[in-house]
Amino acid sequence: MFADVAGTLQGFLDLGRGWDGEAARPVDAAAVALALDLLRSIDRIAMRRQARWRDPQVAPDPDGAGVDLIWQQAEHWLMLSVLPGEAHCVLVTSQRTGEEAHMRRASLAEATDEALALLEPMVVFGARE
Repeated sequence: MFADVAGTLQGFLDLGRGWDGEAARPVDAAAVALALDLLRSIDRIAMRRQARWRDPQVAPDPDGAGVDLIWQQAEHWLMLSVLPGEAHCVLVTSQRTGEEAHMRRASLAEATDEALALLEPMVVFGARE
């Protein structure tokens, strides 16, 4: 389902130091691999639940050599930041229109639940398969 996104993520590995025209570090291969694993998990569970899959926007993180996965649904915005050296958690930033953004570290399971809740609002949060 997310072949285009997977190709884009793999392409980030070709970015060298300073890819942003400044001092950005190269994207970390482990962060790309973890982002791909996270997307596969979200996709697999979404398919089982017949949730509407939408590819996230993806971007390299110039500050930490990681990868950002971004979804927007109606008035809710979600970014999962996969950072180098963080094999078991991601940084989750969530914001609803008119509210302040909330940022926290989350396990991969929690991050999967956050994305599924955004993709399919009727999915019960925390009901992972």
